[in-house]
Amino acid sequence: MRKARRGGSLVEFAGKLPDQAELRRRCRVLATLDALVKGRVLAKDDIGTVYQPNWRPGDDLVKYADGGGNEWSIVFSAKDGVFLRGFDHESDLSTYNEDDYWPGLVGDLPERFKSDLKNPDLYGYYDGAPQMTVCVWRGPADIAWRHGSPKPTPWGYHGYGGEDLFDPLVAWQASKELDWLYPEKGHVIPEPAVQQVMGQAPLTDALIRAFHPNPDVAALRAEAMRIGY
Repeated sequence: MRKARRGGSLVEFAGKLPDQAELRRRCRVLATLDALVKGRVLAKDDIGTVYQPNWRPGDDLVKYADGGGNEWSIVFSAKDGVFLRGFDHESDLSTYNEDDYWPGLVGDLPERFKSDLKNPDLYGYYDGAPQMTVCVWRGPADIAWRHGSPKPTPWGYHGYGGEDLFDPLVAWQASKELDWLYPEKGHVIPEPAVQQVMGQAPLTDALIRAFHPNPDVAALRAEAMRIGY
């Protein structure tokens, strides 16, 4: 289990998040990177990030799963702003076997996004149980990210909510992105290639092949165009 963090890790996390437009751009890049490393468009149950433009009219949905029970999703709404949720199954704030979320976690989350908490589309697997240990949002007119005030644990510290799941979106350095990518065995991804994708360089054949020895070039290029890379 992860070592518990004492102090306001949620506050620190919210302070590190970029604005809505930049976060959306990074999500598109991250989804593209994960597909490039896989050598093909990600399927529903693949490990990695999937970007779904126009998931519902005016709204985009981004989902990530690590294959080990941890996941996150982000809703980008043209009308209501951005809602970010994460679930770390080892978190102090996990209430998966209970009836509701950790006290104070949801805070004054807008009703539109509260209703999304019961939408199976946001989850890799949804059975009605609470699956959220991180909750952050930002309205169209907000100048900063907002969040609730999760109650301290019975031991008196602020529990770790799984904020580190979002490190690939927050750290945003090519060298660190490489640490989170898992290439084909024996294939080495050059750091400059990662830097180019992070800067949204055109996906030339050479750039695509830098990530996988036998990629589906046409499908990857079409997917990048589809998600707005």
